[in-house]
Amino acid sequence: MAPEIILFNIDGKVANSEEFKEVVPLLFNKGYHLVAFSKKNMGEIESYLAEKNICDYFEFNHSTVQNNPDFTKVLEYFNKNPSVIVYVGESLEEMKIAEERGFGFIALTTGVNSKEDFNGAGCYIVLNSLSDLV
Repeated sequence: MAPEIILFNIDGKVANSEEFKEVVPLLFNKGYHLVAFSKKNMGEIESYLAEKNICDYFEFNHSTVQNNPDFTKVLEYFNKNPSVIVYVGESLEEMKIAEERGFGFIALTTGVNSKEDFNGAGCYIVLNSLSDLV
């Protein structure tokens, strides 16, 4: 199934890059449903997105205080099969979280793990930057 929903962890480097503010509207305009999630509370998530001037592009925000987030609320909100969800992340830990939930995963080499790390772990899509998504 083709991806319909893209998850972004706004606690990482991806969301704190200038690229993030540029790529989010492009993905939204291509018809993707965007989800921001964080270990922060909902007010902090909304403030962060508003500060970046991109809050209107995110259809659903999810707050979790767990190290291993539960995405049940995301699945319930969209009423979709996990296979249409793609998690964009920067670490092997995030890749594991996506796999455990049946999500696709797109790796970015902007974090601690390299392309070789991701390929060695079986990741099929490894990008050098967020702008490579569009």
